[in-house]
Amino acid sequence: MANTYNTTVFALRRLRLTPHVNWKWDVDYTAPLAGLPQVIVPIGQYEYVSRITNALEKLPISVAVISARGSEIAILKFLEEFLKSEHLPLSVETGRFAF
Repeated sequence: MANTYNTTVFALRRLRLTPHVNWKWDVDYTAPLAGLPQVIVPIGQYEYVSRITNALEKLPISVAVISARGSEIAILKFLEEFLKSEHLPLSVETGRFAF
């Protein structure tokens, strides 16, 4: 048993197959860890020429909004009013492109 363990451990070290853990803080962790409501809203698309396909592709653009505890309905109403006032889409399509 010990020989198999040592062989495996040394083989992993030689191949550098140790597990990678990224402990970097990301702003996306703020709302769930603080127990706050968060809504992510797609607001548009960015067109670019793909280096892989050489075709015009689109990337989604979205905004994350965080608000105070208990304000879920208020944040949804605010976002709906804002999207309407700025003539931004209120829904997305299924398929390759969102709008």
